[in-house]
Amino acid sequence: MSSLAPTRIETPRITMNVWTSGPHDGVPLLLVHGNLSSGGFWKYVAEELGDDVRVIAPDMRGFGDTDPAPIDATRGLGDMVDDVHALLDALGLAGQSKVNAAGWSMGGGVLQQLMLEYPDDLASVTLIAPLSPYGYGGTKGPDGERCTADAAACGAGGANQMFISRLVAKDASEDWPGLATGDKGILNTMSPKYYDSSAIADLERKPEIVWLRGTEDKVVSDASLFDLATLGQMGAIPGWPGDEVAPPQPMELQTRTVLDRYRENGGAATEAVLEGIDHGIPLAVPARVAEEITRILVR
Repeated sequence: MSSLAPTRIETPRITMNVWTSGPHDGVPLLLVHGNLSSGGFWKYVAEELGDDVRVIAPDMRGFGDTDPAPIDATRGLGDMVDDVHALLDALGLAGQSKVNAAGWSMGGGVLQQLMLEYPDDLASVTLIAPLSPYGYGGTKGPDGERCTADAAACGAGGANQMFISRLVAKDASEDWPGLATGDKGILNTMSPKYYDSSAIADLERKPEIVWLRGTEDKVVSDASLFDLATLGQMGAIPGWPGDEVAPPQPMELQTRTVLDRYRENGGAATEAVLEGIDHGIPLAVPARVAEEITRILVR
C-alpha cells in the first residue's frame, strides 16, 4: 500500500488533520491513535494492508495538526467520539455500518464509546492494548467496582504540573493518594468517574471484535506501572491502604470479562496474545496488526 499522506478535513466541530492512503472507493478503515501520538503512528500498519483498503487515520483533537480544542472530561471520551463521527459524516461514511476500525490504547477506548453512542457506524473493531471498559485506574475486580466515590488515584492529578501547588493549597482528595479526577483534559476523560463502556456487551448490533494484547505490556495490564495502586503496592508511593481498598486495576481481566459477555450475548470476539510484545504493538508487529484487522475486515 502507498504511504500515508496528511490532508485537512473540515467538520462542523473542528478541522482535523487526517492521514490517508489507498483508493477513495476502497474498503474504509478508521485507525484511532492513542495518547501522546498522532494518526501518523499508523504508518507501518498501513503499509502492510491490502491495496483495496482506504485508510482514514485522524489526529485526534489536541494531537498532531488537528485543532487544539478543549476537552470536557465529564463526557468520558465523548468529545473525541463526536469528532470521529463528524469526520465519518463529512466523508459520507457515518451510520452505514461499513467502516472497519482499529484503535490503540486510548484509541481503543474511543472506539468502545463510539460503539455505544453511534452503534451503526462500525462494521468491525480491532482493539489493540485498549483502555479497559472501566477506564484507567481507580477500580477493582472483573466488573470495575469503583475504589472510591471521587475516583481517587486516577485522572490527571498524577501527571499535572499543578499537582504540587494544588497540594500546598490543600485542594486534595481525602482518599489515598490525595488526588482525584478533574473535569477537563484527556487524562481525566479516562477516569472511571466518567468512562464506562461495559455496555457494549448489551448492544443489539455487535460488530466482530478482535482484541490484541502483549504479554510484556507495562501500560495496560493487570499490574500496570502507570496505575498508582500498583506503584503503591510496590512501595513507590507512601501510605498505600492495601489490596482491599486500592488494589492494582485488573485491566486485562476487565476487558476479557466484558468481551466474554459480548460473546454470551451473541457477538463475536477473539483474544490474540502476542508473546514478548509490550504496549507499542502497532510499531513492534505492524504486519501482525494488519493481519488481524484484515481477518475480520468487512468488505
